[in-house]
Amino acid sequence: MMNSREPNGIAAKLLDFGRRPIPITRRQSLALVGALITAGGLGAVWHFNRFALRNAIALNLWVPTPFDHESGFDRLRASAEAIRPLFIRKGEPVRGEWLALFDEPGQSLNQYLRGFTPALRAANGAILILPFGEFETRLTAIVNEVVALLDLFYERRVQILPVEPAPPLAADQRRGSGTSEQLFTLPLLDYLKTRVPADAAALLAMTPVDVTAGPNWNFVFGQASLVDRVGVWSLSRLAERAAPPALQLRRVSQVALHELGHMFGLWHCTAYSCCMNGFDSMKELDAAPLAFCPECDAKVWWRFGLEPAPRYTRLAEFARARGLERDADLWARCARALMGARV
Repeated sequence: MMNSREPNGIAAKLLDFGRRPIPITRRQSLALVGALITAGGLGAVWHFNRFALRNAIALNLWVPTPFDHESGFDRLRASAEAIRPLFIRKGEPVRGEWLALFDEPGQSLNQYLRGFTPALRAANGAILILPFGEFETRLTAIVNEVVALLDLFYERRVQILPVEPAPPLAADQRRGSGTSEQLFTLPLLDYLKTRVPADAAALLAMTPVDVTAGPNWNFVFGQASLVDRVGVWSLSRLAERAAPPALQLRRVSQVALHELGHMFGLWHCTAYSCCMNGFDSMKELDAAPLAFCPECDAKVWWRFGLEPAPRYTRLAEFARARGLERDADLWARCARALMGARV
């Protein structure tokens, strides 16, 4: 049986207030509708331009860092400006692309410097490549070419360590078997942390076995730590026999360059079409250049004290000799832009 009594006290006053009509004039109604439309419009603009707006702010905002007054720093920034017009700005991601799945903030040169720990400069030794598994002759030849490119790109000595079996992973750290086996990357990274020498620039493992980030992922091309100087990349999908040899080399090189970038503290790039973009498919990987954009490459120049113009010339020569014309042209244009700007 329902209680039909009216509430008393504060409850009665609240009920009475809720029953009162709220007088709204026609002008107020129009103003309210206008405000809602304006808010919706601004929300739509922000949704479709958030990457452009966020990147514009990040690229033009410079917060002072302890490194700004180092010798040659102004020249470094001038070099980045000289090649900036050669790179394509990223637009709003479309369905299926990495940035449509992962709303990442990006990282400008200034943001990189603001987060850089001076102690990291002590780890300026060789880049170590640790092969896991069995490599057929075709894959070994590709790896040797990639090592030569890494040497030119980072201007570090690159050393291939003796081949080892993949670390024995627990049953819940791998899936599948035979040619369909996949290794989970996080346990591999944990293992590599115990192997990286204190003075090595990086320890990057490679394997012909497919890899994935975990049970909820299909696959990944590779994965690296931003702070521990370790990473892993797989040749399984990148060097498929059906692809032309030059394309196999390009794909394997691209992921190796990318993962090493992470190991040197570079985040995914959201500002330009760049080798440091996140990739969710082979199509997205192939669309990006081997080159790092001005923001990302400036981090590498600064981190290792590189001279950009002669480095671009050497990279262009390497790429052209191996049929990578698109990448050779971009690197050659960067070299000409820097020589023309005399920086």
